[in-house]
Amino acid sequence: MAIPKYYELFTDVLEVLASGEPMRRKQVFTATIARKNLTEAELAERLKSGWSRSEDRAHWASAYLYYSGAIAKPTKGYMQITNFGRQLLAENPSGVTLDILEQTDGLIAWDER
Repeated sequence: MAIPKYYELFTDVLEVLASGEPMRRKQVFTATIARKNLTEAELAERLKSGWSRSEDRAHWASAYLYYSGAIAKPTKGYMQITNFGRQLLAENPSGVTLDILEQTDGLIAWDER
């Protein structure tokens, strides 16, 4: 299996946060990546920046969800699902897609910056 693209991780990030409790950013990334059962070689892939490729993808998934309003950052280094994030999960049982997020006011405004 190849490392999923960031837009393939939206549902996983939201499901990791589904309890509603704030979670440390690193915990969210680790739990999201763990759901994908990546090989050791895939987990070891690094970007020139030194970041793990899989963590980078989880980071970008979280960024898109944040700007769409699906997750919040209640305090530095933490993430939490919002009511809108819960709504996205409930209304999209087959998964939250980039097309869905691109229609949100938050992502439209982020894109226009």
